[in-house]
Amino acid sequence: MSRLLQKKYDVSSEVSLPVIDWQAIGATAPALLPLTAGQLPQADVALITWTSAEWSALDHVFLNSNTERKPDEDAWRDAWKPWSANRGDDPVFYYQLVGITSDRTGAFTRVLLVKSEVHLAHYPYITGVEQMVETLITETGVETVISTGTAGGSSVSQPLGDVLLTTRAHINLEKPENIEHCTYNNQTITGFDFFSDTPLYSSVQEKLMMPLSHVWNDAAISKSIEELNKRCSTAYTQKDLINEPLQPQAVKTNRIDFCPTQPLLTTDYYFISQGKIFDEYCFLEMDDAVIAYQCSTKRVGFGFIRNVSDPIVTEQDASGKAIPEDVREDWSGIVYSLCGFYTSFNSALTCCSAIRANV
Repeated sequence: MSRLLQKKYDVSSEVSLPVIDWQAIGATAPALLPLTAGQLPQADVALITWTSAEWSALDHVFLNSNTERKPDEDAWRDAWKPWSANRGDDPVFYYQLVGITSDRTGAFTRVLLVKSEVHLAHYPYITGVEQMVETLITETGVETVISTGTAGGSSVSQPLGDVLLTTRAHINLEKPENIEHCTYNNQTITGFDFFSDTPLYSSVQEKLMMPLSHVWNDAAISKSIEELNKRCSTAYTQKDLINEPLQPQAVKTNRIDFCPTQPLLTTDYYFISQGKIFDEYCFLEMDDAVIAYQCSTKRVGFGFIRNVSDPIVTEQDASGKAIPEDVREDWSGIVYSLCGFYTSFNSALTCCSAIRANV
């Protein structure tokens, strides 16, 4: 599921995100719009992302699609503006502004790109996320808020790199710091289904998305398993660890799927789905239901576009012996570290298409 990595893994890839051929889908690149120093701009849509890998992929798609992007590049961050509640405080988020022409209305849609620095899993917990969403709605006038980034798969039928869209969110919090401030825990928030099934998704899927087989292949799998065995003093093989969503064949063509009836599951703790326990949800992550609730109270539209960066990893090795939970977590972390940048490219492309087609 969407995570803040607590461990650093050595696995890496030299594959760059490509220059985006927008003409292949009959589109043009988003246009950078001017900002006034010290003032949040007016916008129509706020598009929020969370982790460093997600942020880089979002920047590449919306701001720098005319050049390739390596996973370790970070000079592009200097162009993003910080926002904090008080002068001298740490930023609550960073932002940029672009314009996209709507296929639905022909209007120029102003999209505020947001990189959040607040999260349910750490201080200031839920109050920080709520403050960010409140600020975006009241100070920029946005009518729609979309959250995007990495997520955990809820079913073994969801391969690494697929993209899922929903406007329903269920929340299940455990941390006292969050529960004492949350009046809507264990509830499902449902929004207007504005993610229509558009031919543009198929076009993006076929012509622009990066199949994860570019990164997740036999060579990468071997290196990843080698790192896991070294870290955990184990001797696992591909037969032990490569289950259905991690099969190289399964990631040769990634999909965009709209889930109109399945809510996502928001928690404030990291875990890996097991079996069929969580397959009533379309994916697992750690912030979105808070956004859904805040938007619903303000009558602002909301939606969520996430990529499967953390597919379900196997619970048993090839002999049927249980794989320890800490080993499963390391294995999932290695997959995320290697592939999360690239899975986030797919969801960022989907965001751009969803805004063009539906907002």
